[in-house]
Amino acid sequence: MEAPVWKISIEQYLEQEEEALEKANIITERCLPCWRLLPHNQLVGRVITFLNNRLRGKGCEAYPSDLRLHIPINTLFTYPDVMVICGQPEFWNGRQDTVLNPSLVVEVLSPGRADYDRGTKFMFYRQMASLQQYLMVSSTEYLVESVVRQGELWQLSEHRRLDEKVTLSALGTKFRWRSFMRVFK
Repeated sequence: MEAPVWKISIEQYLEQEEEALEKANIITERCLPCWRLLPHNQLVGRVITFLNNRLRGKGCEAYPSDLRLHIPINTLFTYPDVMVICGQPEFWNGRQDTVLNPSLVVEVLSPGRADYDRGTKFMFYRQMASLQQYLMVSSTEYLVESVVRQGELWQLSEHRRLDEKVTLSALGTKFRWRSFMRVFK
């Protein structure tokens, strides 16, 4: 079954955007695919490729931003840049386009949206019981911020040096920061 394509005028889009907490709640990328810049999408594609290569044989898969995430506890519907789901996806109300159980969420930070991704969006994300790690990848500098669940607390680590090891605790794997940076050249 093909996903529906909504038709919306520019005027309707702008009117709804003024009241939306997040653009993706109102306008899907299928409606107006041009709202994200090419470098952002290139970086997202590279992250998905990198993760899926690391996830082979682990029972997990990385998904792009056309799969919607719903967090029932705070009623958020959003489209993370990348989600990793381990095991079977849990679908909201049986909808194959809306999942409930990512282990890892990755957002590519863009100018103008980085504060929202680090603050409000993370506040929503951390209310998911399934989420074990939140990774924020800068699109403007060599920086990956990793936030890992440790019981009721979250531990932040920043990775800037090429000789650092980055741990993906949610996936049980580590890799050299240098190898991760090669993906972005």
